[in-house]
Amino acid sequence: MLARLRHRLADQRGFTIVEVMLTCVLTLIVTGTSLAVLDRAYRHNAEVQQRTESLQTARATVDDLVRRLRSQVCLNSTTPPVVAASGQSVTFYSDYSDAVPTAYPERHVISLNPTTGVLTDARYTSTTGLVDSYTLRDTRLIARNVSQVGTTPLLQFYGYDTATPPTAARALNTSTVAVASDELANVARIVVTLSARAGGKSAAKTASAAQDEVFVRLTNPNSSDPSPRCTA
Repeated sequence: MLARLRHRLADQRGFTIVEVMLTCVLTLIVTGTSLAVLDRAYRHNAEVQQRTESLQTARATVDDLVRRLRSQVCLNSTTPPVVAASGQSVTFYSDYSDAVPTAYPERHVISLNPTTGVLTDARYTSTTGLVDSYTLRDTRLIARNVSQVGTTPLLQFYGYDTATPPTAARALNTSTVAVASDELANVARIVVTLSARAGGKSAAKTASAAQDEVFVRLTNPNSSDPSPRCTA
């Protein structure tokens, strides 16, 4: 019996304390590395989703603006479609009356608040159609978390140049200067450029930009002096 017990106590099989500690350390290193990789992959996936959401918001906002700007009409024979324009705001007349003869065009003021990132459309209506008779009806939210892209203004306005044939490439405004009053009647093309962020997100790296343009329908590009023509 004592010989058998002595033999068991002298058995060399098993792990030493050094081997156990080394195994624990290696296990912690592998586990920590794996968790770090998983965390990075999770955060990267979240950023990709936010960028996708931002791109969808930017694209939808640009499409909305272009749709609204395409509805431009003349108020009368002396008032062009666009009556005020700058890099962050545009005032124009549009007609959503579905050919109702007693309705007058609406006046819309689309503007971006650079501090809050809120893009709105203020709608004015009139019962007489006179320029000074328009009153604010409502203000509609277009989008939130919107900003201009770098130094490029939200709205860029162009008129036709003197080339042969003429092209709508003559810039009428910059990011800080509005379109001059005597140039408003020459607005033929409007370029919309903006950056949008996913709702509630503030990280600039998840923002996405989109751009589109619209031509004023009342401009005949085949004319030797193309500019909006308003008729009574």
